[in-house]
Amino acid sequence: MPETRHSLEQEKQVEAMLELYRRHPCTTGRVRPADRRLARDLCRAGISVDTVEAALLIATARLTLLRQKPATLVRSLHYFLPVIRELRQRPLDTDYLCYLRRTLGRSLLGGVHQIS
Repeated sequence: MPETRHSLEQEKQVEAMLELYRRHPCTTGRVRPADRRLARDLCRAGISVDTVEAALLIATARLTLLRQKPATLVRSLHYFLPVIRELRQRPLDTDYLCYLRRTLGRSLLGGVHQIS
């Protein structure tokens, strides 16, 4: 039974990752089968939901703040994979992530454009 409990916990983490992605204002809000596979692979590799959330924030900051243009809609969780890898190497400070949440909350009120 421990494997069943582990599998259920892993599926909860997968669903949490996908929900973060789905609800993120810079995504299309649709989860594709490839996104679900990637979320499962991330869980198996020991990537936390918090790391995925941080990657969404960092990538969004790069799309919106650093480039000083409107946010673009992202169509796949794979878009965030390089940032997830980056954060595994160098995790961000919690205070900085809070700052990004506040700053992006204000800047994401503008229009969005879709990218592949």
